[in-house]
Amino acid sequence: MRNEPTSAMIDAGIRAFKGACGGFASLGEKLRIAYRAMRAADVTEPAYSWLPIATAPRNGKNILIRFGSDGVSQAKYVPGTPYPWKFIDTNDGITWLVNHAVDTEYGPTHWMPLPSAHQPEPGVRNA
Repeated sequence: MRNEPTSAMIDAGIRAFKGACGGFASLGEKLRIAYRAMRAADVTEPAYSWLPIATAPRNGKNILIRFGSDGVSQAKYVPGTPYPWKFIDTNDGITWLVNHAVDTEYGPTHWMPLPSAHQPEPGVRNA
């Protein structure tokens, strides 16, 4: 992580901490959740763990979402609709369709940022 957090990182940490305050997590666990959210918001460092859905960006940014221990999908949040989570569903492993989910305990449970695009090594040409 960089030396000084960006405003996006601070906002992500605050949202994560507030989202964790509704549960019975210890202060230490709440701070760990906030720290992981701040790291996930840092564009210079990849996220390595799933974060609680309460900390997910709700600005239309594409992210990965997870439904409990079930599937993982690319998704984004579209406010102002009864089913604000829009995602690509491949439940049978073959069919691709756009699906949607509620923003409640019956919707996605966790999220993480999309991985950054692969950067080719300097001097290496892609075939």
